[in-house]
Amino acid sequence: TIVLAHLDPARYRINLLSIPRDTLVQIPGYGMQKINAAHVYGGIRLTEQTVTQLIGVKIDNYVEVNPRAIIKLVDLLGGVLLVVEKDLRYVDKAQGLDINLKQGWRRLSGKQAHDYIRFRHDAMGDIGRVERQQHFLKALNQTLKRPANIIKAPFAIMIALRQIKTDLAVAKVVRLLFFVRSLGDNDIRTVTLSGEALDVQGVGSSWVANKSDLAKIIKEFF
Repeated sequence: TIVLAHLDPARYRINLLSIPRDTLVQIPGYGMQKINAAHVYGGIRLTEQTVTQLIGVKIDNYVEVNPRAIIKLVDLLGGVLLVVEKDLRYVDKAQGLDINLKQGWRRLSGKQAHDYIRFRHDAMGDIGRVERQQHFLKALNQTLKRPANIIKAPFAIMIALRQIKTDLAVAKVVRLLFFVRSLGDNDIRTVTLSGEALDVQGVGSSWVANKSDLAKIIKEFF
């Protein structure tokens, strides 16, 4: 999952651009590929270069999150309350996935939250998964602000620091986490890179970005 985040303390908000994993891009040194291949070929640095080339915006820092962080954090907070938009069912023994979530208001455990943000086995595929991830992030932010969880903030930060890789100084990570926790739903704006699914020769089914829409997103969000 790739999310470009613009933290804007002056306007008291954060803008999040989700980039679908199958987005067709030019990966430096590797030609036209799906963007998720950048991390396979060259880790976070090549991913940064590829995203920068796609959107034309300089990336200052990175945060690479281990999915286990979500499980531990949600369990520490006593679950995350959100609306599961439909029944989600998928089993993949090879990946260790057994997803079974029912439609409606649910308080998700850490494992269920992990399943929710990973599910992509329906007609919407990865685009639907991106929408669920955005939905979850807002629900998680609301959970962090519950009075009962305020005293758990230091422990949440410790979990985050243990389960991420970043080039940010620890003090700045702490400040950013407290900043994000202070935001309301309307202060967190999410958008997905628009485009269309096309079968590209030599690459396969890909998400081809709408360059006009991307230019508008960059102007407004970054």
